[in-house]
Amino acid sequence: MSKAKTYTLDERAIDIYLQKSTLFLFPLLGIKREISIKPANTYLAWQGEDDINCGKLLCAFKKTNIPEFAHFEKSVLQESEFFIDFIELEDNKVIYRFDLKKYKEDIFQFMNGKYSAFSEDTKTIIVEYYSANKYTKEYILSYFYPERYFEKYAFLLNVEVALLKDVGELCNPYDPLQETLCLKKNPASRYGEMLVMH
Repeated sequence: MSKAKTYTLDERAIDIYLQKSTLFLFPLLGIKREISIKPANTYLAWQGEDDINCGKLLCAFKKTNIPEFAHFEKSVLQESEFFIDFIELEDNKVIYRFDLKKYKEDIFQFMNGKYSAFSEDTKTIIVEYYSANKYTKEYILSYFYPERYFEKYAFLLNVEVALLKDVGELCNPYDPLQETLCLKKNPASRYGEMLVMH
């Protein structure tokens, strides 16, 4: 799978792919950042199931028998206004599917890598999600308001400011391969009994 180079704001570079659905879309679910249970990963598509343009966010969680996880599923994930359903997967994971059509205009901008074009209300939700960590918050602000950071990024990337202004964005677009879930349903799962629709 391809990797994208992402630059920090303190002159260090990291060769990893930042999962764009996790970074920009997961905060829209309204799940508080301080909750300790986090998805193992998030996706925009599911091979053979959900197209990448379907407006869904897929959150994969590692299955566990601890009571806290069961409570989190019932009181947080399944009570979300965006919740569609959940499906057991192979590799001891469960996928939760959420419908983000409420944010269809922002999703459209997301799919085109135009993070700075998100609505101000959506930007506020996402920035607030990251507000406890000033470094992460600054990254997010640089993606939403790139014009404030062109000179700093030009220095870090050793390019002309004019080049960044021409591109217009400081965070690269999503990678369809990285954002597609490839695991299969667990054939022993009770999916038909588990389906919950809001």
